Amino acid sequence: MDSSHICSIILKFGGYWSEVQGQAQMKYVGGSQKNLKLRRDEITMLLLKERVETLFHWLRGQPFDLHYHVKGTSPKNYLLISSDSDVVEMLESSYERNKIEVVVAMKYNEEDMSQSQDIHTEMHQFSS
Repeated sequence: MDSSHICSIILKFGGYWSEVQGQAQMKYVGGSQKNLKLRRDEITMLLLKERVETLFHWLRGQPFDLHYHVKGTSPKNYLLISSDSDVVEMLESSYERNKIEVVVAMKYNEEDMSQSQDIHTEMHQFSS
């Protein structure tokens, strides 16, 4: 099979987003990665989510986002993958390089965040 039909996807997970000082962009810091090689014509939003949930079984049933960056392009902006049209755009922008970074980012809603802050406050008051 011709290598131009294969796309190398580097899945990054377990890190965190950090602001780039003096710029209006975020970078993904730390974490681990897994590599996938997929046929370009088979890649869909559903396939990406299924592969992520297979590799990272603890994400099954949890809300998460996927963000991509085409390796070797500048500036290093991560774009949200929210539909198959985003997947098509990702593949079109990577055609020459065939290497894409995809960050798996857990979604936390405001209710979860406020509950964890309440628990932290209660524990702090209890220990005082």
